Amino acid sequence: IKKIQAFDADDFFIVRDELEPLSQIFEEAKAIQFSGGHLSSVIISHNQALYNFLKGGHTAKFILPNPMNDYVIEQYAEKLMVNMTKKKFRKLVLLSLHTILTYKQDPSFKIDVRLYNTLPSFGLQIIESPGGNRIYVELYTMQTKLSERLLFPIKQSNSGEMYLRFKNQFRVLWKDSQKVEEVAGLQKMLDEMN
Repeated sequence: IKKIQAFDADDFFIVRDELEPLSQIFEEAKAIQFSGGHLSSVIISHNQALYNFLKGGHTAKFILPNPMNDYVIEQYAEKLMVNMTKKKFRKLVLLSLHTILTYKQDPSFKIDVRLYNTLPSFGLQIIESPGGNRIYVELYTMQTKLSERLLFPIKQSNSGEMYLRFKNQFRVLWKDSQKVEEVAGLQKMLDEMN
């Protein structure tokens, strides 16, 4: 019992504004693995940083919701997002997916993506870098602004067991998700974006 220490949740959880900047992550990381909603803040908003990251020979893996799965898209848009239509959410997923697949055409880029057909209860940002491997777990709470969603950081150096558990969760999601080529009608939709 003496080993158990009470902690204040405010000291444990952070919000997005307290995250390290994505541009900094792309500069220092050697590998990233992200799962989440449309991920456009990572893939579209930081497109140049992602390009430079890949150009440097680093590895990126993304798991996105299947844009052809109406139920999953609807749940993300209407339950988790604030003031976002299903149509807009699907468009953001497709834009992120289109960008990833464009980069994937370059054989020197180590980037991959898969699509899931469920609604996970959290998003993951796994960052492997010389400065220390870490994971940010973002809790999905209903109708909460992105800026107010709670995250908690896990540093591999401080928490080997917890770090490994969440890293394994990404592997499980990856294994259970689909390759883009397996999703009927998706390629046609992506081709129409060109």
